[in-house]
Amino acid sequence: MAIDPGQERKLQEEEAKLSATWLNGFSLAFMIVGVVQPVVAGAFSRWSPILMLAGVVLHLFARFWLRRGYPLE
Repeated sequence: MAIDPGQERKLQEEEAKLSATWLNGFSLAFMIVGVVQPVVAGAFSRWSPILMLAGVVLHLFARFWLRRGYPLE
């Protein structure tokens, strides 16, 4: 059974959305650890801003990935 090109495009878009959602969840985990770590440790460390920055970079990369691969028509 053959898949028409329109359905193939929709399938690719959904796969990209799932991948970007996973990457965004990973970035959220980094940001949460960056915020919670100083609270739990009772002291601010150099890792907190690094983790938060890594989370922001991963989030922006997920957005870039979706926009580059599937631009607005």
